[in-house]
Amino acid sequence: MLVMGTGTSLATDTDSVFLIATYAIVLFTTVVQGLTVGKAYERLK
Repeated sequence: MLVMGTGTSLATDTDSVFLIATYAIVLFTTVVQGLTVGKAYERLK
């Protein structure tokens, strides 16, 4: 992930915010895609 390489150029607090935001976005996207694919698969059956 690109945000993991920003630790040397950003302040620690800012870097932590970006890192947490990135993890939240990845988690949210994974959950939403998982739910959507499951529903689509059930409809195709």
